[in-house]
Amino acid sequence: YKELRLYSHIKSDIENEKHKIMHFDLSDDWSSIESSIDTKNTIAFCVLGDNAQNIFLTISLRAYFSDIQIIAIASNKENANKLSMAGANKVI
Repeated sequence: YKELRLYSHIKSDIENEKHKIMHFDLSDDWSSIESSIDTKNTIAFCVLGDNAQNIFLTISLRAYFSDIQIIAIASNKENANKLSMAGANKVI
């Protein structure tokens, strides 16, 4: 990939010295990200540890970015179905 951006909702992750990680809150306004990416050529990986937050993130991304490819991680088949219904293009 040409560019990789890491976002975390855990503030202590930002201090990671190996990777540049930006903080986000699930209620954040996505417009600041929208202006810096090409949504038709972007893949978002939703890999939060909490299933409910991962589903909420997927719903939020799909609502704001209709063209973005979303790949999400699920811990079981029920969550996989929920993530697909939330708008994920692929669930792992």
